[in-house]
Amino acid sequence: MRPRSLVGLAFVLVPALLSVPPAASLAQTDTARTDSTRSGYRRPALAGPSSPGGTLAKDDEPKQSFGRLPIRLLAPYYEAKRKIHEQSGLSFGFNYQAVFLTATAGITDSSQRSSAGGVFSIPIQWALVGRGTGWEGKFTIQLDYRHVYGNYVTTPQNLAFETGSTLPTAVKFGKMDFRVLVMHWGQALFNGKAGVVVGQIAPDDYFNHYRFIHPFFNFYGYGSSITSASNWPNPGFGIGGGVKLTDQWHIKGMLGEAGGFRIGDGAFLHFGDNFFKGHFFKAVEVGWVKSWDERFVDRVALTVMHTDAYEESPDDNWAVGLATNWTFGRWVPFFLAGVGNGKGENTVSKTTATVGLAHTFRSHDVMAGSVNFTHPPGGLRDQYTVETFYPFYLSERLAFTPDIQLVFNPSLNPAKDVMAYFGFRARLHM
Repeated sequence: MRPRSLVGLAFVLVPALLSVPPAASLAQTDTARTDSTRSGYRRPALAGPSSPGGTLAKDDEPKQSFGRLPIRLLAPYYEAKRKIHEQSGLSFGFNYQAVFLTATAGITDSSQRSSAGGVFSIPIQWALVGRGTGWEGKFTIQLDYRHVYGNYVTTPQNLAFETGSTLPTAVKFGKMDFRVLVMHWGQALFNGKAGVVVGQIAPDDYFNHYRFIHPFFNFYGYGSSITSASNWPNPGFGIGGGVKLTDQWHIKGMLGEAGGFRIGDGAFLHFGDNFFKGHFFKAVEVGWVKSWDERFVDRVALTVMHTDAYEESPDDNWAVGLATNWTFGRWVPFFLAGVGNGKGENTVSKTTATVGLAHTFRSHDVMAGSVNFTHPPGGLRDQYTVETFYPFYLSERLAFTPDIQLVFNPSLNPAKDVMAYFGFRARLHM
Protein backbone atom coordinates (compact mmCIF):
# COMPACT_ATOMS: atom_id res chain seq x y z
CA MET A 1 0.00 0.00 0.00
CA ARG A 2 1.33 3.46 -0.89
CA PRO A 3 2.16 5.79 2.03
CA ARG A 4 -0.58 8.24 1.13
CA SER A 5 -3.08 5.41 1.12
CA LEU A 6 -2.61 5.14 4.87
CA VAL A 7 -4.36 8.48 5.39
CA GLY A 8 -7.82 7.00 4.85
CA LEU A 9 -7.15 4.01 7.09
CA ALA A 10 -5.90 6.38 9.77
CA PHE A 11 -9.20 8.25 9.53
CA VAL A 12 -10.93 4.97 10.36
CA LEU A 13 -8.55 3.75 13.06
CA VAL A 14 -7.70 6.84 15.10
CA PRO A 15 -11.19 7.48 16.60
CA ALA A 16 -11.35 3.85 17.72
CA LEU A 17 -7.87 3.76 19.19
CA LEU A 18 -8.49 6.96 21.12
CA SER A 19 -11.32 5.24 22.94
CA VAL A 20 -9.65 1.99 23.97
CA PRO A 21 -10.67 1.20 27.56
CA PRO A 22 -8.37 0.14 30.36
CA ALA A 23 -7.19 -3.46 30.20
CA ALA A 24 -9.28 -4.37 33.22
CA SER A 25 -12.48 -3.71 31.32
CA LEU A 26 -11.67 -6.51 28.87
CA ALA A 27 -12.50 -9.02 31.58
CA GLN A 28 -16.12 -7.90 31.72
CA THR A 29 -19.05 -9.83 30.28
CA ASP A 30 -20.11 -9.69 26.63
CA THR A 31 -23.12 -7.58 27.59
CA ALA A 32 -20.89 -5.04 29.30
CA ARG A 33 -18.55 -4.91 26.32
CA THR A 34 -21.28 -3.73 23.98
CA ASP A 35 -22.25 -0.09 23.74
CA SER A 36 -25.63 -0.23 25.48
CA THR A 37 -26.83 3.04 23.92
CA ARG A 38 -29.11 2.44 20.93
CA SER A 39 -30.73 5.20 18.91
CA GLY A 40 -33.90 3.26 18.13
CA TYR A 41 -33.59 3.45 14.34
CA ARG A 42 -35.97 1.12 12.49
CA ARG A 43 -35.68 -0.84 9.26
CA PRO A 44 -37.23 0.91 6.24
CA ALA A 45 -40.62 -0.38 5.13
CA LEU A 46 -40.11 -0.67 1.37
CA ALA A 47 -36.42 0.10 0.85
CA GLY A 48 -33.64 -2.46 1.16
CA PRO A 49 -30.54 -2.91 3.35
CA SER A 50 -28.35 -0.64 1.19
CA SER A 51 -30.69 2.38 1.44
CA PRO A 52 -29.93 5.27 3.85
CA GLY A 53 -32.56 3.95 6.26
CA GLY A 54 -31.23 0.43 5.96
CA THR A 55 -27.69 1.63 6.70
CA LEU A 56 -28.82 3.62 9.75
CA ALA A 57 -30.75 0.65 11.14
CA LYS A 58 -27.86 -1.76 10.54
CA ASP A 59 -25.36 0.52 12.22
CA ASP A 60 -27.68 0.93 15.21
CA GLU A 61 -27.96 -2.81 15.87
CA PRO A 62 -26.02 -4.04 18.93
CA LYS A 63 -22.87 -6.01 18.19
CA GLN A 64 -21.07 -8.07 20.80
CA SER A 65 -17.36 -7.43 21.08
CA PHE A 66 -16.08 -10.99 21.75
CA GLY A 67 -13.55 -9.63 24.22
CA ARG A 68 -12.33 -7.09 21.68
CA LEU A 69 -12.02 -3.37 22.13
CA PRO A 70 -15.29 -1.68 23.13
CA ILE A 71 -15.69 2.03 22.47
CA ARG A 72 -16.68 4.10 25.52
CA LEU A 73 -15.52 7.62 24.78
CA LEU A 74 -18.43 8.49 22.48
CA ALA A 75 -21.24 7.12 24.68
CA PRO A 76 -22.65 10.66 25.34
CA TYR A 77 -22.83 11.23 21.58
CA TYR A 78 -24.90 8.07 21.04
CA GLU A 79 -27.13 8.98 23.97
CA ALA A 80 -27.72 12.39 22.36
CA LYS A 81 -28.61 10.69 19.05
CA ARG A 82 -31.18 8.57 20.87
CA LYS A 83 -32.79 11.58 22.55
CA ILE A 84 -32.88 13.56 19.30
CA HIS A 85 -34.57 10.65 17.55
CA GLU A 86 -37.14 10.19 20.32
CA GLN A 87 -37.98 13.90 20.55
CA SER A 88 -37.91 14.96 16.90
CA GLY A 89 -37.85 11.85 14.70
CA LEU A 90 -34.43 12.79 13.27
CA SER A 91 -32.05 9.91 12.47
CA PHE A 92 -28.51 10.50 11.25
CA GLY A 93 -25.08 8.96 11.10
CA PHE A 94 -21.58 9.31 9.74
CA ASN A 95 -19.60 6.48 8.22
CA TYR A 96 -16.29 6.12 6.48
CA GLN A 97 -15.00 3.06 4.65
CA ALA A 98 -11.58 2.53 3.14
CA VAL A 99 -10.55 -0.29 0.82
CA PHE A 100 -7.31 -1.57 -0.67
CA LEU A 101 -7.49 -3.98 -3.59
CA THR A 102 -4.79 -5.68 -5.64
CA ALA A 103 -4.91 -8.05 -8.63
CA THR A 104 -2.54 -10.80 -9.68
CA ALA A 105 -2.57 -9.72 -13.34
CA GLY A 106 -3.32 -6.83 -15.65
CA ILE A 107 -4.65 -6.72 -19.20
CA THR A 108 -1.34 -5.19 -20.33
CA ASP A 109 2.04 -4.70 -18.72
CA SER A 110 1.16 -1.04 -18.09
CA SER A 111 -2.22 -1.77 -16.49
CA GLN A 112 -2.77 -0.52 -12.95
CA ARG A 113 -3.02 -3.64 -10.78
CA SER A 114 -3.77 -2.10 -7.37
CA SER A 115 -6.05 0.62 -6.10
CA ALA A 116 -7.19 2.13 -2.82
CA GLY A 117 -9.91 4.59 -1.97
CA GLY A 118 -12.51 5.69 0.52
CA VAL A 119 -16.15 6.70 0.83
CA PHE A 120 -17.51 9.17 3.38
CA SER A 121 -21.30 9.06 3.78
CA ILE A 122 -23.85 11.01 5.81
CA PRO A 123 -27.29 9.31 5.79
CA ILE A 124 -30.14 11.35 7.31
CA GLN A 125 -33.84 10.60 7.78
CA TRP A 126 -36.38 12.89 9.41
CA ALA A 127 -39.94 11.84 10.22
CA LEU A 128 -41.79 15.15 9.91
CA VAL A 129 -45.41 14.02 9.53
CA GLY A 130 -47.39 11.42 11.45
CA ARG A 131 -44.38 10.14 13.37
CA GLY A 132 -44.94 6.70 14.84
CA THR A 133 -48.20 6.14 12.96
CA GLY A 134 -49.16 4.33 9.78
CA TRP A 135 -49.22 7.69 7.96
CA GLU A 136 -45.64 8.72 8.63
CA GLY A 137 -44.00 11.12 6.18
CA LYS A 138 -40.22 11.02 6.09
CA PHE A 139 -37.56 13.15 4.40
CA THR A 140 -34.41 11.22 3.41
CA ILE A 141 -31.09 12.57 2.21
CA GLN A 142 -27.64 11.06 1.86
CA LEU A 143 -24.44 12.97 1.15
CA ASP A 144 -21.42 11.12 -0.27
CA TYR A 145 -17.79 11.86 -1.03
CA ARG A 146 -15.84 9.16 -2.88
CA HIS A 147 -12.14 9.37 -3.64
CA VAL A 148 -8.99 7.43 -4.45
CA TYR A 149 -5.80 7.57 -2.42
CA GLY A 150 -2.38 8.74 -3.49
CA ASN A 151 -1.55 8.70 -7.18
CA TYR A 152 -3.95 5.94 -8.16
CA VAL A 153 -5.89 6.76 -11.31
CA THR A 154 -8.25 3.79 -11.56
CA THR A 155 -10.74 3.47 -8.70
CA PRO A 156 -11.13 0.22 -6.74
CA GLN A 157 -14.54 -0.23 -8.37
CA ASN A 158 -13.10 0.00 -11.89
CA LEU A 159 -9.92 -1.99 -11.22
CA ALA A 160 -11.71 -4.88 -12.91
CA PHE A 161 -11.56 -3.14 -16.28
CA GLU A 162 -7.79 -2.61 -15.96
CA THR A 163 -7.10 -6.19 -15.01
CA GLY A 164 -9.62 -8.43 -16.75
CA SER A 165 -12.87 -9.06 -14.83
CA THR A 166 -16.07 -7.91 -16.49
CA LEU A 167 -17.64 -7.31 -13.05
CA PRO A 168 -16.78 -4.21 -10.96
CA THR A 169 -14.46 -5.31 -8.16
CA ALA A 170 -15.39 -3.00 -5.24
CA VAL A 171 -18.92 -1.66 -5.66
CA LYS A 172 -19.43 2.03 -4.78
CA PHE A 173 -15.70 2.66 -4.25
CA GLY A 174 -15.48 5.12 -7.11
CA LYS A 175 -14.61 8.80 -7.43
CA MET A 176 -17.19 11.51 -6.83
CA ASP A 177 -17.18 15.05 -5.47
CA PHE A 178 -19.09 15.69 -2.24
CA ARG A 179 -22.72 15.72 -3.34
CA VAL A 180 -26.30 14.74 -2.66
CA LEU A 181 -26.58 11.06 -3.52
CA VAL A 182 -30.29 10.65 -2.78
CA MET A 183 -32.96 13.07 -1.57
CA HIS A 184 -36.63 12.15 -1.45
CA TRP A 185 -39.88 12.26 0.46
CA GLY A 186 -41.46 8.98 1.53
CA GLN A 187 -45.07 8.87 2.65
CA ALA A 188 -46.72 5.90 4.34
CA LEU A 189 -50.41 5.42 3.49
CA PHE A 190 -53.39 3.43 4.77
CA ASN A 191 -51.90 2.65 8.18
CA GLY A 192 -48.63 1.48 6.71
CA LYS A 193 -50.11 -0.86 4.12
CA ALA A 194 -48.82 1.26 1.24
CA GLY A 195 -46.29 3.98 0.59
CA VAL A 196 -44.94 6.34 -2.07
CA VAL A 197 -41.57 8.00 -2.57
CA VAL A 198 -40.78 11.04 -4.74
CA GLY A 199 -37.44 12.74 -5.39
CA GLN A 200 -33.90 11.71 -6.19
CA ILE A 201 -33.91 7.93 -5.85
CA ALA A 202 -31.32 5.16 -6.21
CA PRO A 203 -33.33 2.28 -7.78
CA ASP A 204 -31.12 -0.43 -6.25
CA ASP A 205 -32.17 0.83 -2.81
CA TYR A 206 -35.65 -0.54 -3.53
CA PHE A 207 -35.40 -3.34 -6.09
CA ASN A 208 -33.65 -6.69 -6.53
CA HIS A 209 -32.09 -6.62 -3.06
CA TYR A 210 -31.28 -9.41 -0.65
CA ARG A 211 -29.68 -9.74 2.78
CA PHE A 212 -26.05 -9.29 1.68
CA ILE A 213 -26.47 -6.59 -0.96
CA HIS A 214 -24.74 -3.76 0.93
CA PRO A 215 -21.15 -3.48 -0.41
CA PHE A 216 -19.90 -1.62 2.68
CA PHE A 217 -20.80 -4.56 4.94
CA ASN A 218 -20.65 -7.61 2.71
CA PHE A 219 -19.31 -8.75 -0.66
CA TYR A 220 -17.10 -6.39 -2.66
CA GLY A 221 -17.94 -7.72 -6.13
CA TYR A 222 -20.81 -6.69 -8.37
CA GLY A 223 -21.75 -10.27 -9.23
CA SER A 224 -22.48 -11.03 -5.56
CA SER A 225 -24.50 -7.86 -5.02
CA ILE A 226 -27.21 -7.45 -7.66
CA THR A 227 -28.21 -8.59 -11.14
CA SER A 228 -25.73 -7.25 -13.69
CA ALA A 229 -28.16 -7.83 -16.58
CA SER A 230 -29.99 -4.55 -15.85
CA ASN A 231 -28.87 -1.11 -16.98
CA TRP A 232 -29.01 0.30 -13.45
CA PRO A 233 -28.99 4.11 -13.52
CA ASN A 234 -27.26 6.41 -11.10
CA PRO A 235 -29.60 8.16 -8.65
CA GLY A 236 -31.99 10.56 -10.33
CA PHE A 237 -35.52 11.91 -10.17
CA GLY A 238 -38.21 9.28 -9.81
CA ILE A 239 -41.57 8.28 -8.40
CA GLY A 240 -42.12 4.93 -6.74
CA GLY A 241 -44.54 3.12 -4.53
CA GLY A 242 -45.47 -0.17 -2.96
CA VAL A 243 -48.38 -2.04 -1.43
CA LYS A 244 -48.47 -4.77 1.23
CA LEU A 245 -51.04 -7.15 -0.19
CA THR A 246 -50.76 -9.39 2.88
CA ASP A 247 -48.20 -9.83 5.65
CA GLN A 248 -46.23 -11.98 3.18
CA TRP A 249 -46.91 -10.60 -0.31
CA HIS A 250 -46.02 -7.16 -1.62
CA ILE A 251 -45.64 -5.36 -4.93
CA LYS A 252 -43.47 -2.34 -5.76
CA GLY A 253 -43.09 -0.17 -8.83
CA MET A 254 -41.07 2.80 -10.03
CA LEU A 255 -40.84 5.30 -12.88
CA GLY A 256 -37.42 6.91 -12.69
CA GLU A 257 -34.60 8.70 -14.43
CA ALA A 258 -33.03 6.56 -17.19
CA GLY A 259 -29.42 7.61 -16.68
CA GLY A 260 -29.24 9.48 -13.39
CA PHE A 261 -26.70 12.14 -12.54
CA ARG A 262 -23.32 12.00 -14.25
CA ILE A 263 -20.56 11.00 -11.81
CA GLY A 264 -18.01 13.51 -13.06
CA ASP A 265 -20.24 16.55 -13.50
CA GLY A 266 -19.11 18.16 -10.23
CA ALA A 267 -22.66 19.20 -9.31
CA PHE A 268 -23.72 19.18 -5.67
CA LEU A 269 -27.32 18.33 -6.59
CA HIS A 270 -28.50 17.05 -9.96
CA PHE A 271 -31.65 15.06 -10.75
CA GLY A 272 -30.48 13.80 -14.15
CA ASP A 273 -31.29 14.91 -17.68
CA ASN A 274 -33.69 12.27 -18.92
CA PHE A 275 -36.84 11.99 -16.78
CA PHE A 276 -38.43 15.18 -18.05
CA LYS A 277 -37.40 14.29 -21.61
CA GLY A 278 -39.44 11.11 -21.41
CA HIS A 279 -36.55 8.64 -20.98
CA PHE A 280 -37.29 6.38 -18.03
CA PHE A 281 -36.08 3.50 -15.90
CA LYS A 282 -39.10 1.35 -15.08
CA ALA A 283 -39.32 -1.47 -12.56
CA VAL A 284 -42.03 -3.69 -11.11
CA GLU A 285 -41.28 -6.18 -8.33
CA VAL A 286 -43.40 -8.87 -6.72
CA GLY A 287 -42.04 -10.22 -3.45
CA TRP A 288 -42.83 -12.78 -0.76
CA VAL A 289 -41.45 -12.64 2.77
CA LYS A 290 -41.93 -15.04 5.65
CA SER A 291 -43.38 -12.16 7.66
CA TRP A 292 -43.16 -8.40 7.35
CA ASP A 293 -41.10 -8.14 10.53
CA GLU A 294 -38.60 -10.59 9.00
CA ARG A 295 -38.58 -9.07 5.50
CA PHE A 296 -34.75 -9.00 5.33
CA VAL A 297 -34.40 -12.52 6.78
CA ASP A 298 -36.44 -14.80 4.49
CA ARG A 299 -37.49 -13.40 1.15
CA VAL A 300 -37.86 -13.98 -2.56
CA ALA A 301 -38.46 -11.23 -5.12
CA LEU A 302 -38.88 -11.17 -8.89
CA THR A 303 -38.12 -7.85 -10.58
CA VAL A 304 -38.88 -6.84 -14.18
CA MET A 305 -36.93 -3.80 -15.42
CA HIS A 306 -36.77 -1.71 -18.58
CA THR A 307 -34.56 1.29 -19.35
CA ASP A 308 -35.27 3.54 -22.31
CA ALA A 309 -32.51 4.60 -24.66
CA TYR A 310 -30.99 8.00 -23.92
CA GLU A 311 -28.14 10.16 -25.23
CA GLU A 312 -25.26 8.24 -23.65
CA SER A 313 -26.96 4.84 -24.10
CA PRO A 314 -28.53 4.52 -27.58
CA ASP A 315 -30.09 1.07 -26.93
CA ASP A 316 -32.88 0.30 -24.51
CA ASN A 317 -32.45 -2.47 -21.96
CA TRP A 318 -34.83 -5.03 -20.51
CA ALA A 319 -33.97 -7.45 -17.75
CA VAL A 320 -35.58 -9.79 -15.25
CA GLY A 321 -33.93 -10.39 -11.88
CA LEU A 322 -34.53 -12.89 -9.08
CA ALA A 323 -33.16 -12.39 -5.55
CA THR A 324 -33.76 -14.66 -2.58
CA ASN A 325 -32.24 -15.61 0.75
CA TRP A 326 -33.38 -17.90 3.56
CA THR A 327 -32.23 -18.35 7.14
CA PHE A 328 -31.83 -21.73 8.81
CA GLY A 329 -30.39 -21.06 12.23
CA ARG A 330 -26.92 -19.68 11.56
CA TRP A 331 -26.89 -20.75 7.88
CA VAL A 332 -28.12 -18.41 5.15
CA PRO A 333 -28.20 -19.74 1.57
CA PHE A 334 -28.94 -17.21 -1.16
CA PHE A 335 -29.47 -17.11 -4.91
CA LEU A 336 -29.41 -14.30 -7.47
CA ALA A 337 -30.17 -14.59 -11.17
CA GLY A 338 -30.80 -12.28 -14.08
CA VAL A 339 -31.42 -12.37 -17.80
CA GLY A 340 -31.72 -9.52 -20.29
CA ASN A 341 -30.89 -8.29 -23.77
CA GLY A 342 -27.35 -7.27 -22.80
CA LYS A 343 -27.75 -3.67 -23.94
CA GLY A 344 -27.37 -0.39 -22.09
CA GLU A 345 -24.64 1.83 -20.69
CA ASN A 346 -24.20 0.05 -17.34
CA THR A 347 -25.13 -3.48 -18.41
CA VAL A 348 -22.34 -6.05 -18.06
CA SER A 349 -24.16 -9.33 -18.68
CA LYS A 350 -26.89 -10.98 -20.73
CA THR A 351 -27.25 -13.83 -18.25
CA THR A 352 -25.98 -14.07 -14.69
CA ALA A 353 -26.48 -16.39 -11.74
CA THR A 354 -24.99 -16.39 -8.24
CA VAL A 355 -25.36 -19.04 -5.59
CA GLY A 356 -23.91 -18.60 -2.12
CA LEU A 357 -23.92 -19.59 1.51
CA ALA A 358 -23.26 -17.58 4.65
CA HIS A 359 -22.67 -18.70 8.22
CA THR A 360 -23.36 -16.21 10.97
CA PHE A 361 -21.35 -16.39 14.18
CA ARG A 362 -22.14 -14.50 17.37
CA SER A 363 -23.38 -11.01 16.77
CA HIS A 364 -22.63 -9.63 13.28
CA ASP A 365 -19.58 -11.70 12.36
CA VAL A 366 -20.40 -13.69 9.24
CA MET A 367 -18.40 -15.74 6.76
CA ALA A 368 -19.89 -15.99 3.30
CA GLY A 369 -18.95 -17.35 -0.09
CA SER A 370 -20.48 -17.17 -3.55
CA VAL A 371 -20.03 -18.57 -7.04
CA ASN A 372 -21.10 -16.36 -9.95
CA PHE A 373 -21.60 -17.15 -13.62
CA THR A 374 -21.66 -14.24 -16.05
CA HIS A 375 -22.40 -14.40 -19.77
CA PRO A 376 -21.39 -10.94 -21.02
CA PRO A 377 -22.56 -9.21 -24.19
CA GLY A 378 -20.36 -8.46 -27.17
CA GLY A 379 -19.10 -11.98 -27.82
CA LEU A 380 -16.85 -12.05 -24.75
CA ARG A 381 -16.22 -15.38 -23.08
CA ASP A 382 -18.20 -16.50 -20.05
CA GLN A 383 -16.67 -15.69 -16.68
CA TYR A 384 -16.87 -17.54 -13.36
CA THR A 385 -16.11 -15.74 -10.09
CA VAL A 386 -15.70 -17.22 -6.62
CA GLU A 387 -15.78 -14.69 -3.78
CA THR A 388 -15.52 -14.96 -0.01
CA PHE A 389 -15.42 -12.37 2.77
CA TYR A 390 -15.33 -12.21 6.55
CA PRO A 391 -16.13 -8.99 8.47
CA PHE A 392 -14.41 -8.88 11.84
CA TYR A 393 -15.90 -6.41 14.34
CA LEU A 394 -13.05 -5.15 16.49
CA SER A 395 -15.67 -3.05 18.26
CA GLU A 396 -19.31 -2.21 17.66
CA ARG A 397 -18.29 0.72 15.48
CA LEU A 398 -15.18 -0.57 13.72
CA ALA A 399 -15.04 -3.54 11.35
CA PHE A 400 -12.34 -5.01 9.12
CA THR A 401 -13.26 -7.16 6.14
CA PRO A 402 -10.77 -9.16 4.05
CA ASP A 403 -12.09 -10.38 0.71
CA ILE A 404 -10.85 -12.73 -2.02
CA GLN A 405 -12.21 -12.91 -5.57
CA LEU A 406 -11.00 -15.74 -7.82
CA VAL A 407 -11.87 -15.16 -11.48
CA PHE A 408 -11.84 -18.01 -13.95
CA ASN A 409 -11.82 -17.16 -17.67
CA PRO A 410 -11.75 -13.38 -17.05
CA SER A 411 -13.82 -11.95 -19.89
CA LEU A 412 -11.63 -8.91 -20.50
CA ASN A 413 -8.29 -10.71 -20.18
CA PRO A 414 -8.31 -13.70 -22.55
CA ALA A 415 -4.58 -14.27 -21.98
CA LYS A 416 -5.36 -15.50 -18.45
CA ASP A 417 -7.28 -18.58 -17.40
CA VAL A 418 -7.44 -17.58 -13.74
CA MET A 419 -6.62 -14.49 -11.71
CA ALA A 420 -7.31 -13.24 -8.22
CA TYR A 421 -8.17 -10.04 -6.35
CA PHE A 422 -7.21 -9.60 -2.71
CA GLY A 423 -8.94 -6.86 -0.75
CA PHE A 424 -9.02 -5.35 2.72
CA ARG A 425 -11.78 -2.99 3.87
CA ALA A 426 -12.07 -0.97 7.07
CA ARG A 427 -15.30 0.71 8.16
CA LEU A 428 -16.07 3.12 10.99
CA HIS A 429 -19.54 4.44 11.76
CA MET A 430 -20.69 6.97 14.30
